[in-house]
Amino acid sequence: MAERYQLQRSLDIQEPVVVGRIVGAWGVHGEVKVEPFTDFPSRFNKGSTLFVNERPVRVSSSRKRKNGFVLKLESVDDRNEAEALRGSEMTVPATDLEDLPAGTFYYFQIVGLEVWTEESELLGTVREIITTGANDAYVVSNGTNAPVLVPAIGDVIQEVDIHNGRMVVNLPIGLR
Repeated sequence: MAERYQLQRSLDIQEPVVVGRIVGAWGVHGEVKVEPFTDFPSRFNKGSTLFVNERPVRVSSSRKRKNGFVLKLESVDDRNEAEALRGSEMTVPATDLEDLPAGTFYYFQIVGLEVWTEESELLGTVREIITTGANDAYVVSNGTNAPVLVPAIGDVIQEVDIHNGRMVVNLPIGLR
């Protein structure tokens, strides 16, 4: 999953990157339940600084739970304050992103890329990424035709050029 993609792709390295969402309050002491959007759970460790509503908050305690984390944020002291944060995204500056191995990308880098076939046909733009368990699938749409699901596997994805905003694919027969 790396870090959660943003709905609009941006080459601006200063844009914050969403790493989780507060889904509710936990208990009466201001803890929050967090749905993570990252493959780097250390982002939620005690002492980490995250941004909520563009304001930095320090994690004073953290514990893993079934589908995410329960965090105590230094600036949140009771259930009402925690509940008021429900739905808020937790972000980090793009400059704090972990380096990824060659050939792997953050979701926000993929969403918004133009997708071209090896025959130079524009299929559309990556609108969404679906995590299937086996491999991701890119939802590619040009706005007029039905979306194409492009499997994110090496036999299909031939080239990813983040700087020029394009991806080249070799679609198997029957995927259109």
